[in-house]
Amino acid sequence: MVNEAGAFGFEFEDHLARAIRPDPLDTQHNERKGIYVVRGESIRNVDGLVHSSARQRWDANPQNYRKRVLDSVGGDWNRIETVD
Repeated sequence: MVNEAGAFGFEFEDHLARAIRPDPLDTQHNERKGIYVVRGESIRNVDGLVHSSARQRWDANPQNYRKRVLDSVGGDWNRIETVD
């Protein structure tokens, strides 16, 4: 994400970029906290490009990642364009 943000002019301190170790299989944190727990869960439709790391995570299925079906594309990854 740092590289993608840099393409749009964002700048990061050098130590931050060196410290990041991207791993699509790393622990996924539950970010539904606070007021978001009260609201109903919302699952977005797949619409547009998806980063290739999302497909890697799906294929490996760590932490039961596949529990959410790709309903908007009938569960078919061939209908999703991935980018690096």
